[in-house]
Amino acid sequence: MRLNLRGLAVLPVLWGVFEAGANPAAAGPALSTRWNRAEIPQAQCLARAEAALRSAGIEKTESTEQSRYGENGDYAGLIRCVTSNGLAFFVASGPDRAKTDALAGQLFRSWTDYK
Repeated sequence: MRLNLRGLAVLPVLWGVFEAGANPAAAGPALSTRWNRAEIPQAQCLARAEAALRSAGIEKTESTEQSRYGENGDYAGLIRCVTSNGLAFFVASGPDRAKTDALAGQLFRSWTDYK
């Protein structure tokens, strides 16, 4: 299977969004990512994304055609579903690297374990 990297073009935009919300005194936000194969329908991938974000405490989510994202305090999470390429991509951002990595892992596990 060929991975179409054009779907990841949103990353520079996300970086700018996450950076704009960071504390100016901080060195910058930590950014953690994961990815997984998504061999399911787009609607199912997005439903999993919404459930995974809620399980991480992110209640107010925003939507695009391929993504669900939101914030919880200083932390942001995003799950992008590009099922036409068989890909789900997970991004977490925040001031603390360990907490950001834990959030990315939680989003990944919640999406993967969704029943």
